[in-house]
Amino acid sequence: MSDRQAQGHLRRIVALFGRHGETFTLVHAGASRTKRGLFAPMDGQTVATYFDANESVGLQKPALSLYLDGGQTDPPLVNDVYFRDGRLWTVRKTQLFRLGDTPLLILALCD
Repeated sequence: MSDRQAQGHLRRIVALFGRHGETFTLVHAGASRTKRGLFAPMDGQTVATYFDANESVGLQKPALSLYLDGGQTDPPLVNDVYFRDGRLWTVRKTQLFRLGDTPLLILALCD
């Protein structure tokens, strides 16, 4: 796949998040950034994939998977926080998914 094709996929993903993503404020080192993302409950397979047994026991339930488009200039980092549904959430791990060299999707695992 060419870089041009991958960039086309990224543009479509960014548009999808722009239309359907939920707005939230992410805080890192005291600085707030407004983002749009898609939230889903973190399932057992995701927990088993990204967290060892000791880490998974320490997750505050329910944990969330937060998906963001890969075009972020300042993606979430471990220990960033955001407020949603009357609760403070903390980013525990992140994963960047690429197509070739083009970042398409960011997964932030939060509790």
